[in-house]
Amino acid sequence: MATAAATTAGLLPAFCARRVGARRAVLLLPAGLALLAGLDAALLLLGLPAPVTADRLPEVHGVLMVLGFVGTLIALERAVALGRPWGYLSPVRWARAACC
Repeated sequence: MATAAATTAGLLPAFCARRVGARRAVLLLPAGLALLAGLDAALLLLGLPAPVTADRLPEVHGVLMVLGFVGTLIALERAVALGRPWGYLSPVRWARAACC
């Protein structure tokens, strides 16, 4: 009886939406890391002090920003709009490529 009341009150769909949103948020972590690494590379390209200094980081600035950050976010947006589980393969691959 409590389940029927929760369904009619709209509580279960909200719970399911929070659970799905948490799974999507996991895909934002690699995008955020790519953004931070790309911004750090931009500081190195400008000759400013940066938190992380690496020799190769300025060389991959464009790849990190365009493919790692923006690519992952656009693919995630399209996967959410598609609404199918297999649609999340694309943002997972973009995120993996950004971090490797």
